[in-house]
Amino acid sequence: MCMTLTTYNLTFAFEKKVDAITSIKSVYGVKRDWEGDPCAPTAYLWNGLNCSYHGIEFPRITAL
Repeated sequence: MCMTLTTYNLTFAFEKKVDAITSIKSVYGVKRDWEGDPCAPTAYLWNGLNCSYHGIEFPRITAL
């Protein structure tokens, strides 16, 4: 499989976010069974999270 640098960077960034979310869940003892993107689409925002939405940037978790 051949990935472009941009695809690699996006994949790496996504994996880092997953690692961070998993770590937060562990540290705070979150037992919810969350799946998918935590902030998008907004209709499916995970319960217990607040996200920021700024223009074309990816949404960011701002509070747990």
